[in-house]
Amino acid sequence: MDQCQSILYPIPLVTQQLPSHVYCRALLSAPECAQLIALATQKGFRHFTQSRYGEAGVVQVETCEVTPDEAEFVYAKVATTAAQLNQAHWQLALTGIAETFRVLRYADGYWTRPHVDCDYRLPDASKLSCIIQLVPKADFAGGVLTVAETDNIAMDQGDAVFFPAYALHTVSAVTQGIRMVLAGWVHGPVLR
Repeated sequence: MDQCQSILYPIPLVTQQLPSHVYCRALLSAPECAQLIALATQKGFRHFTQSRYGEAGVVQVETCEVTPDEAEFVYAKVATTAAQLNQAHWQLALTGIAETFRVLRYADGYWTRPHVDCDYRLPDASKLSCIIQLVPKADFAGGVLTVAETDNIAMDQGDAVFFPAYALHTVSAVTQGIRMVLAGWVHGPVLR
């Protein structure tokens, strides 16, 4: 019996609990948020009812892609902050940003059903998701972001939340006003 015990490795009973999300106050300034809103408004929004993977009925929102050439400052801030938070909390393998960010506009009645931002069925390399609130929270009612089914996150203008792309999240229907956020993703090697 002693010989068998010496070759078996015990399974740890205590594991470190990882945060479902990390909240960052004032990642962007009010003028930076206004710049992103103006850019998206100038470019125009498309009505969007499918997920990034083409699944219908996942979301009811308007969207506008924002490229690094148009808003390099937000890509730099998200990349730097994501790297720091990932090192401190999740330690996922990250390689960079490989997909354009999107400004999302939720009008009255718009919502996003529960979903994850990485799809194990596809060669999707999304590892961390980031949502940045672009308008003051007083500009709308409803539109509550919930991460991991339990964490309701109330953000104000310029605030951001980072969470693993595999975390289930949703946005409740906006009941008044317009909610505007920037959504971005940091990528890494495909999960195996």
